[in-house]
Amino acid sequence: MHALKENFMRMQIFENSDQKDKFLNDVMKNVEIYDTESIRKVTQYYAWIQFNFSYCRPLNIFLNMMVNKQSDANNIQVKKIIIEILKHFRLLEQNSLCHGNIKPENIILIFQDYTNEIESINFTNYLFQQNQKDEENIKTIVLNLLNQIGYQELNQDNIKNKSMRDILEEIYQINLDVGNKWLNKITSWGQNASLFGQTGSVKGQARKINDWSIQFKGEIENKIREFKNEQIEIFQQEREENCNINCEEQLQTEEELRQTNKYEVSETDNQDQQVKNRSKETIEQEWLKLIKKQQEEFFLQLTDTIVQNTVEKVTSECFDHQSLQQKNEKFKDSFKVINKVDLDFIIDKYSATSVIILEKLLEIFKGIYTTFLEEWKKITDQHYKEYKFDFDLQFEDQVKEHFDELLIIIFKYSFVQQNFVNYNLLEEQKLIEKQFHEYYDDWISYKILDLINNLI
Repeated sequence: MHALKENFMRMQIFENSDQKDKFLNDVMKNVEIYDTESIRKVTQYYAWIQFNFSYCRPLNIFLNMMVNKQSDANNIQVKKIIIEILKHFRLLEQNSLCHGNIKPENIILIFQDYTNEIESINFTNYLFQQNQKDEENIKTIVLNLLNQIGYQELNQDNIKNKSMRDILEEIYQINLDVGNKWLNKITSWGQNASLFGQTGSVKGQARKINDWSIQFKGEIENKIREFKNEQIEIFQQEREENCNINCEEQLQTEEELRQTNKYEVSETDNQDQQVKNRSKETIEQEWLKLIKKQQEEFFLQLTDTIVQNTVEKVTSECFDHQSLQQKNEKFKDSFKVINKVDLDFIIDKYSATSVIILEKLLEIFKGIYTTFLEEWKKITDQHYKEYKFDFDLQFEDQVKEHFDELLIIIFKYSFVQQNFVNYNLLEEQKLIEKQFHEYYDDWISYKILDLINNLI
């Protein structure tokens, strides 16, 4: 597995500001110690934590590798992993922190450079809820790992009433000398037939996943590029139409000024209108530049989110013995027994699913993008119609906030709950409309009061 160079991610979602503060001030300082490269981004909605398969591994994949006899970790190394998991859970208790979502895929093993020597443990995807199942899940994980090294003194019956401290003490006392009565299963795994078809080794599978992931990322980037080019073309057409409309309105206004005697300073009014139009155009260009900048960052993050989640799903299923057992069960009547992982099939399956999700998300995102532009136009049109003073309202924070919120909605519902989030993203459009107008109303009220104070 050290040959697999791809990244995978965990998105720590914050349901409220209290969870964010607890994660940053309590969890990260006292329990989960990350290196600077691991924390990719922190917003009010999430913390993006990034790992690399070459020296990190989700526990569910590590366990499946052991069960499938594809791990070269020895039983002393596994014992150390069990100890680190138990110590990490006790660290949560000592800091009065509740996780609420402990399971193998949320436990990340960090190894020393290209070895199976455990360096540290991270628990991920905190829910910050009291959950009795957390302790039960830790005990189940411990039993599963102990079973792989043949230790049977702890079992489902006698572990129930043991405290975590007692279990930890017992694990410390396990003697793993060669003369022990249990079989060192792990050292014999290399003698078994390969699970992996033509590539013939874990390294071969890792190289194949590396090569595929580069191609897959290119495919995702091309689809996003095509979408952006299409949006640019549509926008340019709309801008030309708006420009023509504005020019016609300007000509009509000038004609009305020439034909009426009501305006003694028609030339001045005309100049004011031209200045206003130039000001509006300049602000519009700045707005579009801001949208483009945030959109580029959003699409980079969306690409990595899709690629990293897909790579992890492919890797996970490669070592999923239950998946093989289910296939064997399906074909047992026809005497067809499947003993090898079909990596090509797994790659095709998850690639196709991720591309479908992306295409659907881009279709929905088109509506979000349009909402940004339409709401901006409504607000600026209203402002320049009713007021003569400059429009210097800054929407940058609101735009960043909505793009961050979009990403977490997509991650939470598309990749965690496996649905297309239509409802949630449509709600996001309504929220954009509401917040933009409320933000403008607050600003214009302050502006008017400021002007009155200056007059006084």
